[in-house]
Amino acid sequence: MKLLISAIRVDGSQNTVEIGPGNHVLSLAMGLATQHGVFPLFYKFLKEHEREIPAGNVIQDHKLSYLGNVGRNMQLTQRLLNILDLLSGNGVRAIPFKGPVIAVQAYGDIGLRSFCDLDMLIRPEDFFRVYDLMESTEYRSIKPMIARVKGLWRKTRRSFEFQGENFFVDFHQQVAQGPWFLDLKIEWDNLSRVELNGRKVPCMNLEDTILMLAMHGTHHGWELLKYVADFAHMVSRQKHEIDWEKLVRKAGGMGVLRMVLIGMLLGRTFCGLTIPERIEELVAGDGKLAKLVTHFKGQVLETRKSSLIPQTALPRCLASRRFQFRYLAYYLFNPTNMDVLAVRLPMFLYPLYFIIRPVRLLVNLAKGRKLS
Repeated sequence: MKLLISAIRVDGSQNTVEIGPGNHVLSLAMGLATQHGVFPLFYKFLKEHEREIPAGNVIQDHKLSYLGNVGRNMQLTQRLLNILDLLSGNGVRAIPFKGPVIAVQAYGDIGLRSFCDLDMLIRPEDFFRVYDLMESTEYRSIKPMIARVKGLWRKTRRSFEFQGENFFVDFHQQVAQGPWFLDLKIEWDNLSRVELNGRKVPCMNLEDTILMLAMHGTHHGWELLKYVADFAHMVSRQKHEIDWEKLVRKAGGMGVLRMVLIGMLLGRTFCGLTIPERIEELVAGDGKLAKLVTHFKGQVLETRKSSLIPQTALPRCLASRRFQFRYLAYYLFNPTNMDVLAVRLPMFLYPLYFIIRPVRLLVNLAKGRKLS
């Protein structure tokens, strides 16, 4: 793990670890890097230290995997551009996020991040048009039952997915699924731009992107180094362009400032991220922060991950009990794709799903299944 952590540091000059464990241990480290979603960063790190690695067959053995990731990322990025063209040609604005956007913004190289699907943000008023457009193409809905409840899906701002050839496209009405206070309220007239496959495309501004990464990492309990590395490299690479006061003000209004602070502290621990003075002041003023950071550090290093992480991590990091109650009420009673698929009811009985939802959660919890 120590070698892996050296590979994801934001300052390459700090990679002073001596490498000499032999091919077997390096192969195990490659497996761990893949598990944590940072294989491209680890491969790049080993290439930079190739002269220090004895009998360096490990690098050659994994070269095809690295190049395969680069090729797949380029193909998915082109698919993303094609979908953006389809939508814009029909009067729909969409913003790609995560995936190739973070690869370029955080690492400056589309090949240095692994991703297997595409995420796009759309406006709620475009929900029906986007859904119908995607149905008219070669893509297919992976949850066709949603077609019966499109009106409710739009009203509750739920995401929906379509499947292409060996990948998924996830359309979001708000960046983080949950009650409306978690809506980033994207500034559609104040977007940034990122270059993908030689073409400039719109993306969220830096402050919203950092908030998105903090919420995304927290939702997953920061259990993988990938979440920490994405956040730390984004902040480090874009630090001179970030409006920290704007970010702090928006995060505070949403009740998610603590998530940003946790991301900063984990970034310092695992990636050597330098924390601005303004953020240090906020860290010092949050008495609950140290315990949460210690917990998440343990999750990163833990081999066996808890299936309850996504359900408990985010509400624990919200600013107040009012926010926590609203989030838990949303999670416990708002029907999801899985509820609609598990129990098929005629449309006029849809309100029963608000009862079926908590019952399903209790059954899955009792049987030790993943909650969804």
